[in-house]
Amino acid sequence: MKHINSALCFLLLSMGSLPASSLVFETTEVEIKAGLMDDQSTGLYRFTNAGDEPVVITNLKSSCGCTVPELAKREYAPGESGEIKAVFKFGSRHGVQRKRITVSTSEENYSLLLTTTIPNWATITPQIVRWTIGNAPSPKEIRLRIESPENIELVEPQFNMQHFTVMDVKTADNEWVYSIAPKNTDKRATERVTFQLRATNGSDETTREMAFHCLIR
Repeated sequence: MKHINSALCFLLLSMGSLPASSLVFETTEVEIKAGLMDDQSTGLYRFTNAGDEPVVITNLKSSCGCTVPELAKREYAPGESGEIKAVFKFGSRHGVQRKRITVSTSEENYSLLLTTTIPNWATITPQIVRWTIGNAPSPKEIRLRIESPENIELVEPQFNMQHFTVMDVKTADNEWVYSIAPKNTDKRATERVTFQLRATNGSDETTREMAFHCLIR
């Protein structure tokens, strides 16, 4: 029994010496529904140092290079509050996007989540077309369809491809069908082909890129 009591006392003392969580966040998850003209979203995460000692934030890291976390300063006194701002730039992304930010102190890590729903300007199907080395360079189709034709238009594409060529283009009802073929299939090749779309809302205007990939393997 003495051994059990001694072990219990040691465990309680050890637990008492563990560092308590000092940063208390008002929220760790932010959800944003982006507008048609938006090209980025911003998540704000307010926190307070609820401990008895100063807290130093040693590192901020996002799960994607498209998301940049910002912080006014690194050290916060007991009772002091601060705010982390995370800016997510959409690029060619659409749909539901989840970006995680890890906040590190000398004692603990905290995880923040920024969820953004980006309206889909257009769809490209398929997004990857493949040919096999040595097979016939037969043409394959890429289909681009604009989802909101009243606000979005296709900027005339410039196909500057080294290994592939556009054989034919068909258009109908806000849809473009491109017939693409390799110049030859003698060796491996990869090319990323982009379309530029333009959205307008009154005097406001913004552009976005969408892409597909051609592969020879």
